[in-house]
Amino acid sequence: MPTYTINGKRITTDKVLTEAEIDEIAAELGTPSPTAQAAPAIGSSSANLIPTGGAVAPAVQQQAPSGFKQGLLDPFRGGAQLIAKGLGAAGIDYFKNEAQRMDESLRAQEQQYQQQRAAAGQEGFDVPRLIGNIVNPANLLPAGGTTTFGKALSTGMLSGSLQPVLTEDDFASEKAKQVAAGGITGVLGTGAVKAAGSVLNPLTSKAEQTMRDLGVQLTPGQTAGGQFKDIESFAASVPLVGSYISEAKERALYSFNKGVINKALNKVGEKLPEDVIGRDAVQKVNEIVDEKYTKVLSQMNFKLDFPTYSGLLKAAKIPTSTVDRVRVKDELQAIVFDRLPKDEPISGETYKQIESQLRQRAAQLDRGTVSDQDVAAGLRQSLTSLKEGLKKQNPKFTSELRRIDSAYGDIAVMKTAAANTGAENGVFTPRQYKTAVRQSDVTRRKSQYAAGTARGQDVAEAAVSVMEPKQTANLEGRIALSNVGGYTMAANPATALPMALAAPVLYSESGVKLMNALMRQRPEVVRRVGEVLTQRAPKEGSITAAQVMEEYKRQTQAQE
Repeated sequence: MPTYTINGKRITTDKVLTEAEIDEIAAELGTPSPTAQAAPAIGSSSANLIPTGGAVAPAVQQQAPSGFKQGLLDPFRGGAQLIAKGLGAAGIDYFKNEAQRMDESLRAQEQQYQQQRAAAGQEGFDVPRLIGNIVNPANLLPAGGTTTFGKALSTGMLSGSLQPVLTEDDFASEKAKQVAAGGITGVLGTGAVKAAGSVLNPLTSKAEQTMRDLGVQLTPGQTAGGQFKDIESFAASVPLVGSYISEAKERALYSFNKGVINKALNKVGEKLPEDVIGRDAVQKVNEIVDEKYTKVLSQMNFKLDFPTYSGLLKAAKIPTSTVDRVRVKDELQAIVFDRLPKDEPISGETYKQIESQLRQRAAQLDRGTVSDQDVAAGLRQSLTSLKEGLKKQNPKFTSELRRIDSAYGDIAVMKTAAANTGAENGVFTPRQYKTAVRQSDVTRRKSQYAAGTARGQDVAEAAVSVMEPKQTANLEGRIALSNVGGYTMAANPATALPMALAAPVLYSESGVKLMNALMRQRPEVVRRVGEVLTQRAPKEGSITAAQVMEEYKRQTQAQE
């Protein structure tokens, strides 16, 4: 507490005295006060007046107290106060007296601390104390809750409960306010920290990441999704800006087509030329893979050995009826056995002709009756047996053959998509590609498609989710645009003109790339920081927010 020496007498006060108050005390003592000196005392604004026989010494700045230390002590003092109050309320007399003594001690310590800050010229938000509160070991105490909301709420409430009550108001009501405020601000703080983490490390959905892996240049609305995607779909029909949005969506569609084609070509180490799209692209990819296959087959030999022959006979037994089994054998005789001399090799070109004929015949029968489809299943199994025989007889080409075979499978799907109704010039939409994926599933009752494992199904469904507008997109986009004040801005020339001028820049090829970079791309170190913030939000976010609220309350009380 501040101590002053005024006219030779030591006076201790419970607050810092002003010069006017010192003069008043000196007058009451019956002597003039100009030479009244205050002994150097913690918290004294007159500490620069040191008894020197009437001479005034140079001003001395009072040393600031340690706010960080005070912040570290707060939860322990608050916890001790809470325990004493609880045991006192349980009827233990000793703790009743101890709680009262502790209340007075805490208020005196807080008053002295605030006076020290004032004497040192510090005022306003106490950042060092806040940091001490946040990094306090007491915050390591486990909180309840299994969900993010529950963890944030319980952590904030616990943090609030450990703060000392520094007013003379009813302890129970004040502590209840602290706990409630801690819980509320804890939830809000968790949300704020998670939001900051999302900005630093923007998470992409699995569907969006699939599109990016394909190299698709999504529009800003497709990237943002939700209402932004609906607004963009509606805005595509609005004069002035609509044409630029439509062009950007068309470029996204072209890049999707190229991405699907290049995914197949990548399996054989090739890439589609930049200026090829639509039917030309489908034809080009087929030519590239055909050339690769022909080149490999030219280095291989194949003969009808016993394992391959046994595999073909097993395939003939796939149909359930005897009649259909005979039909499979007849088909194999005409397509395979008549052209394969026993134990004598054939050229790769001959093998390719046999394989192609088997595939075409199976596809033709697939469009027929149930009986025809059973025969087609037998022929497809025969084709698998031939391929396995070719790989075993030419082991050094096995890996390359598998990649080529997989590429052919992808090509078959995209050919179907390019041939579907509505695919203008062979450019297929995500929805048309998804339809082709289902059509290309030759399993019974489309079982692979039903299980989500059909060839190309992951890409197709991701593309539909990210790129295709909903049937109600225009209506929902109109409503969303109204909710954000879009119509008001469009009706105001001061905002409508900048919007119209911004559209061609924003939806240009370079503009779309820039927007994607701003929305999704971050340096790795920034992403890691964002990831940590997101993971730690329920703990650090709730504690920080609760302590900020508590410091705000302390500063408010100090000013009253």
